Amino acid sequence: MLAMLEEDLLALKSPSKENIASVLENYHTESKIDRDKSFILEEHMDKINSCFSANTVEEIIENLQQDGSSFALEQLKVINKMSPTSLKITLRQLMEGSSKTLQEVLTMEYRLSQACMRGHDFHEGVRA
Repeated sequence: MLAMLEEDLLALKSPSKENIASVLENYHTESKIDRDKSFILEEHMDKINSCFSANTVEEIIENLQQDGSSFALEQLKVINKMSPTSLKITLRQLMEGSSKTLQEVLTMEYRLSQACMRGHDFHEGVRA
């Protein structure tokens, strides 16, 4: 479906805000096919909200450990495989991005990507 969307956007003769919005709206309408399906994480939302509502990665890990459910322990396994630096950057990005405009978020993400690529961690992560 994304390939078709890309084709339709590229096929616009003189793209304008209005006709781009029209193409996107058509695909948005079509994407409502799955609207009656339940959210896959619905049964875990209470745990997600309580465990991941902390302001630091360390607090999130502590919450997951204290919860001790199979869901929480599975999340701990995933988190423990991740780069601690990336986890902290992502958490901060999510917290700050929630109150920014799209333009501000895109600027922030661009700057973060450039800053991460300056260090050795990114290249080591790709290598590994």
